[in-house]
Amino acid sequence: MAKKSYVKADEIQIKGNQIFSPVRRKWLPLTPEERVRQEYLFVLTEGYGFTIDQISEEMDVAGRGSAQARADFVIWRSAQDKVDQKPPFIIVECKSDNVTIKAPDYAQGEHYARMADAPFFVTHNSRETKYWRVKKDRMPGYIEEIENIPHADATDKEIKELFSKLRVFKEKEFADLLHQCHNVIRNREKKDPAAAFDEIAKILFVKVYVERKLLTRRSKENLFTVDVLNKQIAENPLDNLFQETKRFYGADKIFDDDERINLKPATGEEIVRKLEKYNLSDTSEDIKGVAFERFLGRTFRGEIGQFFTPRTIVEFMVHMIDPKEGEVVCDPASGSGGFLIRVFEIVREKILADADQQYNVYRTKVGKDKSLTDTKRAKLLQERFDEIQQTIDQTKEGSRLWNLANRCILGTDANDRMARTSKMNMIMHGDGHGGVHHHDGFLNVNGIFETRFDIVLTNPPFGANVEPSDKVLESDIEVTASDERRYVREFGEPYKEAQARVKAAINRPIASLFDLPKSDKSKIKTEILFIERCLDLLKPGGRMGIVLPEGIYNNPSLAYVRQFVEDRAYIKAVVSLPEETFVSSGTTVKASLLFLQKYTDAEKLKFEKTSATAKAEIENKYADEIARELQRLGRAIEKTKENKDAKNRRLLQKELRDYVKTIDDKIASESRQLLKERFNYPIFMYEAEKVGMSATGDEDQNELYPNPNQPEETQKTCLEQYKSFVMKGNLPTSNERILGKGKLHSAFYTNFSECDRWDPISFCQMDWKWSENEMQHIGDVLDKKQEPINKIVNFTDLLPVTIHFDGSMDKRSLTPGRTYSMQMFKAEPSDIVVSKIDLKNGAVGIVPNDWTNVAVTGHFAVYSAKQSLVYPEWIHRIMQQPDFKEFLWRHKVGAEGRKEVKLDFFESIKIPTPDLKIQASILQHKQHIIDEIEKLKRKLVLAESQVNKMIHGDLPNE
Repeated sequence: MAKKSYVKADEIQIKGNQIFSPVRRKWLPLTPEERVRQEYLFVLTEGYGFTIDQISEEMDVAGRGSAQARADFVIWRSAQDKVDQKPPFIIVECKSDNVTIKAPDYAQGEHYARMADAPFFVTHNSRETKYWRVKKDRMPGYIEEIENIPHADATDKEIKELFSKLRVFKEKEFADLLHQCHNVIRNREKKDPAAAFDEIAKILFVKVYVERKLLTRRSKENLFTVDVLNKQIAENPLDNLFQETKRFYGADKIFDDDERINLKPATGEEIVRKLEKYNLSDTSEDIKGVAFERFLGRTFRGEIGQFFTPRTIVEFMVHMIDPKEGEVVCDPASGSGGFLIRVFEIVREKILADADQQYNVYRTKVGKDKSLTDTKRAKLLQERFDEIQQTIDQTKEGSRLWNLANRCILGTDANDRMARTSKMNMIMHGDGHGGVHHHDGFLNVNGIFETRFDIVLTNPPFGANVEPSDKVLESDIEVTASDERRYVREFGEPYKEAQARVKAAINRPIASLFDLPKSDKSKIKTEILFIERCLDLLKPGGRMGIVLPEGIYNNPSLAYVRQFVEDRAYIKAVVSLPEETFVSSGTTVKASLLFLQKYTDAEKLKFEKTSATAKAEIENKYADEIARELQRLGRAIEKTKENKDAKNRRLLQKELRDYVKTIDDKIASESRQLLKERFNYPIFMYEAEKVGMSATGDEDQNELYPNPNQPEETQKTCLEQYKSFVMKGNLPTSNERILGKGKLHSAFYTNFSECDRWDPISFCQMDWKWSENEMQHIGDVLDKKQEPINKIVNFTDLLPVTIHFDGSMDKRSLTPGRTYSMQMFKAEPSDIVVSKIDLKNGAVGIVPNDWTNVAVTGHFAVYSAKQSLVYPEWIHRIMQQPDFKEFLWRHKVGAEGRKEVKLDFFESIKIPTPDLKIQASILQHKQHIIDEIEKLKRKLVLAESQVNKMIHGDLPNE
């Protein structure tokens, strides 16, 4: 074996501003790039056992002296193979230090490897090393990432095993493996899914810790193996490793002090056996994270699966919010930590890219200075490089990455298992876990308090209630003395004030801390309270993205929630998601994404002034009318007192109360509309159909952001259209507001002044081609009837009816002897009958002319057509148009499982009402065809009869 050129086994030769290249046998300028290269050469020789005479450096792999195809290192299986100019074994490409190695870098390495006919290639910088197998039996571009490259003394058998065993995880493979481990624990230990998951979490934590702390590139022995564990003298060596892991992460309180691995040694051994051949430390953080979440969602579907926001939704929301370095981010219902992890990754990429750009700008500048020698240039580059590296050293307190990981990422979850999972998930993704806590997201603890955050991103739990019995307990807000001192030191008076507020509420209902609950004694939906909490957490001008059930956006009973938000923040965008988005997480609730920006202090003041002015103007508008009416009713009431007419006095007092309520509502409504017109701004809307995953959780097309799986017809993704919208100063062109047939174009905008409901679907319009003067509201062409059945009519003579989704009407027979407690109402021939429950499905019928004594329950509404304006058959025909039925379906509102199209909305829909002659002509067009069909049917029956006779020999006379 050739002698190595290093002074010591752990040292590279550096002399002043020069570094020695053992392969080229000469001193080179000590640039950062050259240092990366020589340090990796050291790994190849000391770690993998390759000798200098097996390696070439900066070698042309294309021939003819091409400067465009120089590989950093070319490695042969043996020195003799190099002498004999046989195909090399491994190609190595070294990259800039602070960039994330991406697809083009892989492509270059593969290109070099294919040109040189090498089976392996490596992409490397000091942050990341990836190993690849070139698939020579496949087209260029098909490569496989593997866990490692062979050592110098690897046998053919070991190299073959490397292909099949030592490989990185694919997402599904890793998820399946974790699921197998989970099943081993469930079956052998008879633990429930959650308890089995806890044990998997501990073992994964141990594996990551052992790999990071005990394995090195120069060691071929994996300490996380059954063989190594069995060599230890201990009753439960796996638990020993867990205790060591726990001590390392002790400050984070991820596990209780007395926590152990609660598995029989044989079970733990089987789990280790399944995991030992995989190296999590060398598996990319993205793959580990995605697979881990896939495993969690699959394991806990219907149990804790709801804690996992689909990754495509997380990716989209984070890019919509566009976090920047230095911004402080919070998720008060962090679940598995998906939002926090992705923010951490994206901002880290931005910081590293910026560091790399700083260095490259300086390198270009120094490179142009012809007065510098190579040695001086290298010295300047190294100094600048080291200076930049200090700013991004994540282990150095105060560095850019340290601040990101330790000061900018905060989250909490009320479920201790999920808080622990979130921490572990973040560690797997590269850290930032220190700001994740286990406590109630509604309460101020651990640096999470009002007006502190630039960004809030969250998917709060849906459907549950915050009850009056849910109180602030002293144990909920306990903080150790050392932590208390640290928080006071970091945050000062705002922290003290925030803690004082929550301490003052001890033993009071949690809801008492908020404005949205009607009272401390009423329950309120969790998601509604989280809206207020998130707005409170934001700084003035802060940005928010939140997943909310559809009812928040369109339910009339929740208009007060929408108004509460509008009073505090701009609605920047609403993105409607398809119903199947969260099905794989165990919920069928249709949700949409809401993006807000909290008013700055100046904007808040402007809003409040505009509101006060609008209210004053409307109150002044009705002042004289109010004075007259109050005076009239006051005199009338006084008169009843004089006459001692108690009955009329009560009626007049009720009339007074009703009038005051009516006029107050009217003033509030008109004031609100005037405010919105004067404080107007555009809002981006989008209705998504493909969001990257199917109802089963499988990968699907994705129109939300640029990705390899975009639908072919998607020219611009939702994210790209939103960015275009913002770039234009939120002033889109008019054609971006065009709506289509019974459904929306995917993207459009509306104005705040037009936005009583927030859901994009509520802006869906019918594609009528009639002129505006030929259109009228349904409520203007129909008269609503509510005539109770006359008791003189015998009950058994009534004809109850039901209506089908196709608009047909059926008779229902009354059950003999059964009594009906519901009030019955009369419907006459040609009346329009609407099923209140199934109007969303198009259940609108017309009473046939030959039916009498038709009766309906209060579940139906009855209308008669205004004969001078519209034929009832015309109305009925419109209701059965496919796009009209889809329009109705899209406008259903209410709680999940009880969604309806409200009658007032139904009556507000504009439909074409052309001249009666035109209506008749259109209706007759179809009727003519129906009559022709009936004639042909009769002819067919006659022909069938004649043919039958002829078959029996009854031939007609010629």
